[in-house]
Amino acid sequence: MIVETRRQTKVVTVVDNIALTVPAEETSYVVTGADIDIADFATGMLLITAGSETATATLDVVFQVKDSNGNYYTHTSATQVTQAGSSVKAIAQLDGETGRVVVTLGDAAADAFAGVTVELVLKS
Repeated sequence: MIVETRRQTKVVTVVDNIALTVPAEETSYVVTGADIDIADFATGMLLITAGSETATATLDVVFQVKDSNGNYYTHTSATQVTQAGSSVKAIAQLDGETGRVVVTLGDAAADAFAGVTVELVLKS
């Protein structure tokens, strides 16, 4: 008997090579990705790229899962970005049916990063 296993890959881009800036009189700027069906996937990676930094900007990226009542829980947090560069955060085991990525910029008005890209890569 021959069993063929097919690996699936899905890439979800949450922020696509744009500048993110905290608006005046705000302390942060949040990008909340859409719900993603994760039931068919076993692992994942958060890919984060940030260009030049303005002020003392910080960038936090988390992967959240949703329960059956619509509540979100942080599943995996990437290391906080505090300067230009790229990072990868592995998600060893995906749990749940639905997930999303949340990107939070800054802790003060005018904090910014140029050229921000945040993607979630899922693998079965």
